[in-house]
Amino acid sequence: MRIDVTQVIGVPRARVAEALVDPAWYASIETRPTLGAPEPLLLQVLDDVVHTAVRWRYAGTLPSAASRFIDADRLTWVIEARLALATFTGSIHVVPDHYEGLLSCEASLVLDDDDGATLERVSGALDVKVPLFGDAVERAIATAFEEHLLAEAGALERYCA
Repeated sequence: MRIDVTQVIGVPRARVAEALVDPAWYASIETRPTLGAPEPLLLQVLDDVVHTAVRWRYAGTLPSAASRFIDADRLTWVIEARLALATFTGSIHVVPDHYEGLLSCEASLVLDDDDGATLERVSGALDVKVPLFGDAVERAIATAFEEHLLAEAGALERYCA
């Protein structure tokens, strides 16, 4: 399934990049009913490239049919991101802590200058291999990922202001 999200973050892209390696940014993120607090594992700039790895935890309730295959307590994953500061382009890779082989997600990340704001574009592919429910799970994850990116954009604006 394709994932394509484009949104405006009302702060300059250099400030967005700074926030991505700031532990205080992650501490400021509010949890949501389906998503626990982020756990930064790696936040650094090395050779003019932002490197992040942040663990996330599903905090919602799974439908009973899905819970036969998946333990909600084991629904954690790490989002690894790379962003070259010279071009403000990079990649996002989702690594499940459990259930390897059932989920893969690779995306490109572009932060364009938009008259003093940041135009963020995330484009990639999500693949879920869950028997009988793969398509439904893909749609749910894609929707949640898009909602997460939109909420993150607003939170970044508030944090960077």
